[in-house]
Amino acid sequence: MSLLSSATIGCVILAGGRSKRYGRANKLLSRVHGQALLWWTLDAVCASSARPIIIVTGHERALVECSLREYRRRHRRVPPLRMAFNPRYRRGMSGSLQTGLRRLPASSAGALVVLGDMPALRHSVIDALIGAWRPGDEAVQPIADGKRGNPVLLSRAIFSAIDELEGDRGARLILQRSGQLRLVETRGDIDFDVDRRRDLHRPGLRRLLSARR
Repeated sequence: MSLLSSATIGCVILAGGRSKRYGRANKLLSRVHGQALLWWTLDAVCASSARPIIIVTGHERALVECSLREYRRRHRRVPPLRMAFNPRYRRGMSGSLQTGLRRLPASSAGALVVLGDMPALRHSVIDALIGAWRPGDEAVQPIADGKRGNPVLLSRAIFSAIDELEGDRGARLILQRSGQLRLVETRGDIDFDVDRRRDLHRPGLRRLLSARR
C-alpha cells in the first residue's frame, strides 16, 4: 500500500475563542437558520472524509460541550466527536490549534484546521483539499478569485513549527513562509465566516445554507 493511500487526514475544529467582536453571546451557539452556528460547521466536517474529528473548546466550555452532546444525540450516525479543552484559550488561537494537533493519533499525516464559525463550508471543499494533498506538501489551502481562504490542511511536517506559535497568530505566518504550499481552486464562499452579529444577515447566507439542506 502506498503512503498516499494509507495516510489519514484528521480535522481540528477551533471552537474555544471568546469572539469579542460578536458581543456577549456565544457566537458558535447562536441560531442560524434553524440550528446553532457550530452545527453547520459540524455538518460539513462529519460529511467529509476527515477522521478523526477533534473539537477544541475553551470559552464557555460547558455550554459548547453540551451543544456538542446534543448534536450527537440528534445525529446518531455521525462519526465520533473528540473534545479537547484548551485552558489557555484567553491567550489566543495558537493554543487551541496546538491543543487540537496534539490530540491527533500518530497515524495522521496531517489535519484540516476548521474555524467553528463557517456555516457556508461544504464537505466537498474539505475533501478536495484532502484529495489534493501529496507527501511533501507542508500545507494545502483553498483559493477562489485569487483570494486564499479556509479551511487549511496542515501536514505533520510543520506541526513542530506550529507548536512554537504564541498568541492569536494561528498558522498564517508559517503558511506565508512555506515553500511547499499547494493551492486548490474552489468556490468563492471559502471566506464566509462570522465575526459580528450583522454577518448572520449577509446577502447570500440563506441561499448558501439552503443549498446544503
